[in-house]
Amino acid sequence: MKPFDEVGVFTGKKRAGRFGSTYRQMGSFKGVVALTEQKNDDIGINTNDLLVPKNLIVRLYILRAYRLTPMDRDGTCDPYLKIEIGKTKISTRKNRFRNTLEPEFYESFEIPVTIPGDGKMTIGVWDWDGLGDDLVGTTQLDIEDRWFTDAWKAFKLKPLERRTLHNPSSSFAQGKLEMWVEILTPNDAKRAPMINIK
Repeated sequence: MKPFDEVGVFTGKKRAGRFGSTYRQMGSFKGVVALTEQKNDDIGINTNDLLVPKNLIVRLYILRAYRLTPMDRDGTCDPYLKIEIGKTKISTRKNRFRNTLEPEFYESFEIPVTIPGDGKMTIGVWDWDGLGDDLVGTTQLDIEDRWFTDAWKAFKLKPLERRTLHNPSSSFAQGKLEMWVEILTPNDAKRAPMINIK
């Protein structure tokens, strides 16, 4: 379902002495690489669409979280959401839940994006601590991959997803987030109001 290849771009030395490699990822290359017999052979994506920026509306519906990792001494956490895509940053910190590992968020967001460009959306669940909140975990969505995948666009109703939350300080899952995503043109968004999930 991924129309693009994504390859990490690294810097550093392969052999840096007794501490091993000092490679670190500086970014990534995302694009279409195709070998064809003829110049005009179909590669599965309209490359003209990639060259012209397109304004879209992302609708994000977050229902609930399951089995969050406890972050507080009492074996619970005080979860809230942070969403980031491009220059847009959204937080539900003021509406945090108290003492739960399975919050019923029922939050919806409508976010304008431009692709190519605002390709990756990060959804984080955080634990409120007053000062110095703790990251429970994040999941990342590739909006460009979804928009340019015909199979995903063909779904009349977008699928409900249970996405695993990850934390860079642990190799274990930090819980699950139940949600779905719609991506619409601005005209389609005007014709179809958001679904009220409250």
